[in-house]
Amino acid sequence: MRFAVILCVCVLALTGCGAAAGDGSTPEGTTPDVSPTPASSREQAPQTARVVCERDGGTRLLTPEVRARPDGVHFEISNRLGKDTGYAVETPDGGGMGGNAPKGESRRVGVFPPGKVRIGCYPSRNADLDYTKLTVLAGDSGYKSVELECPGGRAITRMDGVAGDVAKIDEDPVAFVRHELSGRLEEGDVVGAAGYPESRDERAVRVIRDGRVIFTVSYHREGGGWLEESFFSCEGF
Repeated sequence: MRFAVILCVCVLALTGCGAAAGDGSTPEGTTPDVSPTPASSREQAPQTARVVCERDGGTRLLTPEVRARPDGVHFEISNRLGKDTGYAVETPDGGGMGGNAPKGESRRVGVFPPGKVRIGCYPSRNADLDYTKLTVLAGDSGYKSVELECPGGRAITRMDGVAGDVAKIDEDPVAFVRHELSGRLEEGDVVGAAGYPESRDERAVRVIRDGRVIFTVSYHREGGGWLEESFFSCEGF
């Protein structure tokens, strides 16, 4: 059954930096996705963020900065509430992640991009989170941006799947997307991996045209394959 196509036309803020090619190279005339973190920050910021869920329901961050790794952002939650609870991470674009935070210590790996995020613990069921701010440094993670850079700022969010009703694939996502989009690709377009290169459960693929990211699609591991979550493209692609 083919899913209905939902088109949402929105205006995106264009960034000033170019996008790197999916094979790790940088197209001519562009700059890398994420500027390397200065040596001083790389040496001082830890590779694991530490978050405390306090007994009074508040959230305390022991590490205001954290260096991302090739598989994502590592963080440790110390739950001192005396009961299991939950946590959430919110990114500036409204995305993020969340999950359970059992009593005691637990470790997580997130795939949210470098930049400023908010992270917080749930003090109780249905209660508002007490967010605190965390700065994620790119470090040596090799992260490649999935943010669209559409000419004119117009983008389309599609929910019908890259290949129509095909939602789960068993092959490499980059090869699959390159094949499925072959009729739309132009000479010079670069199809490659994006996001964190060594993420265990998440994969992203993007298309770069004339130094700009014009298409992205994300996958989540399910069983022995990859389940498509959503994809975004610039208007006209």
